[in-house]
Amino acid sequence: MARFDFAKIKKSFDKIGKGNVRLTQSSLVLLQDIQFNKSVYTFPVLENDNATGIQPEEIRLNQNDEFIVTEIGVYLAGKISQDADQVPGLFYHTYNVYNEQSGATNGQSLYDGFLRIAVNNIVYVDRFDLRKCEKYQRTQWAERNATELNGSTRASINMETDGNFPVAPMVVLSGSKKNEVQIYLDKAITSYSFAVVGNDAVSLTYNISKVAIILRGMLGQNSSVYQGTSRLIKRK
Repeated sequence: MARFDFAKIKKSFDKIGKGNVRLTQSSLVLLQDIQFNKSVYTFPVLENDNATGIQPEEIRLNQNDEFIVTEIGVYLAGKISQDADQVPGLFYHTYNVYNEQSGATNGQSLYDGFLRIAVNNIVYVDRFDLRKCEKYQRTQWAERNATELNGSTRASINMETDGNFPVAPMVVLSGSKKNEVQIYLDKAITSYSFAVVGNDAVSLTYNISKVAIILRGMLGQNSSVYQGTSRLIKRK
């Protein structure tokens, strides 16, 4: 499928006179902090979009490039603290961990929401239900005593496939155009934390505080077109 997508994408650039474009596999990582009274989340796409500051873990699109979306993933994300020390990096969840923390039920409404993507005010993805991105793992968080064997089971997740959904037709985001990526919720969600204790009595606290969108696809370097309309790339 990746080779098939590459051929279709390459052909689309030939049609607009960009046949020499350098195409590489790439990703965009877009983050927004969870706010308890917010039901519409807007995710800036471009590096030079200062509507919200770029978070360290984000990967945005350079204004000189185009990005062809082949997969969409939506996740709950946050930080981990080990006792009093924060562990670097983000962790991602494909489901709401309400079996560990009763307050986590407030995060479940994420999966009742939908995703919308527009380019130059033309809507290419609408009512993309986020239930597609919800996956309960075979191995999940479990409430166990610290003295038990395997007492701090962590949810299994394969970030290559879990929570991702293929996009057909493929959507082209452009550094030279107005890109709108938004999530609409029926009910606002809240951030929350839960803790697990390992057999060594070390406590890990998981703070779910962000909504993450991971877009995977092809990056067309220096291919942004400042004239003409936005476009889709069909899979046939």
